[in-house]
Amino acid sequence: MCRPSKLRSDRCIKPVRRSELLSGGVGMIRRVISVAAAGWIVCSPSLAAQINWNDEACKYTVTFDARKVDKNALRNTANLLFEQAGASFIRQPTFVSFFTPEQAARVDPAAVQKECGEILQQGQSLALLPLPRMDDFRTALLDDTRDMCALNDALARGIKTPPALRDYKPALQACARYIDALEGKADFEQVWRDTVEASCRQNATPSACRSREFDAAKKPNGAELKRLTVLNFGWNNCAVRFTRTPGQSPTSDALRKELEKSFKRQFKIVKSGCENPG
Repeated sequence: MCRPSKLRSDRCIKPVRRSELLSGGVGMIRRVISVAAAGWIVCSPSLAAQINWNDEACKYTVTFDARKVDKNALRNTANLLFEQAGASFIRQPTFVSFFTPEQAARVDPAAVQKECGEILQQGQSLALLPLPRMDDFRTALLDDTRDMCALNDALARGIKTPPALRDYKPALQACARYIDALEGKADFEQVWRDTVEASCRQNATPSACRSREFDAAKKPNGAELKRLTVLNFGWNNCAVRFTRTPGQSPTSDALRKELEKSFKRQFKIVKSGCENPG
């Protein structure tokens, strides 16, 4: 009876009787040892593994030795370096957004802080390959996240406590006028009018935009609507100009390019399924 090899279904290793082994002498013994060794090699399980990812045009595959490389660390690193939204693999906080008094009332500063704490903890514990300067890259990405968290935290607390807006230091000097108005230290009406004018200038129909804002200001809750306009379209629109784009700050961008080269030296990336091969 023949036992099929695991490599080829038509290749068999025939069992040898003990009497045949003894009568065959040394030559038979050597033959059996040789065949057994070959069968061991043939039947050894493959240790090759793969990960893949996609961008808007192609699929990319990396084949690696699972004995030597941690699959999760490899996948996380590839996602962080090459995915279209790689920077968001260390998740960015939900942007604080509100346009009505009801929406503003639902903003919870404690929830904003809790989310940021969880994101930073997850990013710090994310398994990554030990490439040179990988820890520096992680730190740079987390610093970008901390910056967005600081903006969110200041805005969430600033809804009820305007002085909290001063805690977002990158925008403090340039955007202080709006905080002064909200605190009653500057001409609020003038700052509000300037904010409406600047905001509506970007609208498809500026005159209609201005009319809506001035009509809203006459409503029973008009004072609150005006305050939210200065906070949202005044301070917030000013402050976001000073935030870091996640994963695209000069430091993180330079580190990403350096790490991409290190990754490609260590792993071969096979590109396939491209819409426009080239």
